[in-house]
Amino acid sequence: MPTLNAKILMSGLLLLMLPSISHSNDLIFAVKSSGIEPYNLALKGAQEVFKAKGLGSVVKVYDIKGDASIWKEALKDIKEERPKVIMTFGTVATELAMKDVRDTPIVFSTVLNPEESGIVNSLASPGGNVTGASLDIPVETQFSYILDMVPAVKKVGVLYNPKETGLIVERAMATADRMQIQLIAEPVNSETDLPMAIDRLFRQVDVLWSVADATVFSLPAIQKIIVEAIRYKVPFMGISPSFVKAGALFSVKWDDIDIGRQAGEAVVKIISGSENISDIPVATPREVSISINARTASTIGLTIPDKILKRAEVFK
Repeated sequence: MPTLNAKILMSGLLLLMLPSISHSNDLIFAVKSSGIEPYNLALKGAQEVFKAKGLGSVVKVYDIKGDASIWKEALKDIKEERPKVIMTFGTVATELAMKDVRDTPIVFSTVLNPEESGIVNSLASPGGNVTGASLDIPVETQFSYILDMVPAVKKVGVLYNPKETGLIVERAMATADRMQIQLIAEPVNSETDLPMAIDRLFRQVDVLWSVADATVFSLPAIQKIIVEAIRYKVPFMGISPSFVKAGALFSVKWDDIDIGRQAGEAVVKIISGSENISDIPVATPREVSISINARTASTIGLTIPDKILKRAEVFK
């Protein structure tokens, strides 16, 4: 019979041979709202995590093209094959999955404002069978970039529709107070309110901050805001690099692949059994890049600090 030492050695060797996560029946379904590049990049990031963790899961990918009828076909497979986790990419896929699937963990990615849209109860405690990785860069991070760009800033303005982004702005007020910034919020209930709101706000603020508000940032309104910001020489922090290309001074952006990695890390926790889905907070972007419009900076007479220029995407 093996000695005690031999048994201990054998047990140790067996443990070393075991994968960190059980491979059996760890089926993952990935459902994309559409085939756009950010969703593809996020899925790539998630798959990088699965490979690095030795997760032997099969990933089935569905592109529902924003069509609920295509989702119904995917749902048939879900009910038949009973995956361990459903990953969703984008708000449409996430909301459809939430409506029809209650007994399988859902991990979303590339979603804006998941708390305000009712996808989760809160970022810290999402509740139910849903968690994920949102695109919302923490307000404190955004304000820190504003302070880096315009160190003397005292008053930051924001245009918003209270019905759409009121909760975001309310919380941003508290963050601004902690950072010794005055946040001046100008409500815009419809597009017709915008011209007067711009005029009132731009006369009293040092910087314009933005939130993803469909009322404020309709296509016709975006250019008007940019033109007026330049006319008033108010640095405008846009929502994305596309705003910067159009003339906003700067923006900060998440990394699509890393957003997918963060969602993939949540999937690993669920499949390994290390955490219950209801206890996994919604992740926010940990990798952020900055874009700058050098021509706008010159026009409004702002010198960009070298430490920012060295790591920025610069549009000329």
